[in-house]
Amino acid sequence: MKSRFVLLKRLLEEAGFDPERVHLQWASAAEGDVFAEGITSMVERITKLGPNPVRKGD
Repeated sequence: MKSRFVLLKRLLEEAGFDPERVHLQWASAAEGDVFAEGITSMVERITKLGPNPVRKGD
């Protein structure tokens, strides 16, 4: 699975997307706190990156 994720990030980068906009995190159903922390971290990262430059033409 990790190799597919790495490939996905490379393909997205070639298409003009910042690979930092993609995140993969493993968490079991019993790890709600881990999931919540991952979501919070991703929202903070996306907020810092700002609007997606690929969408400028919309």
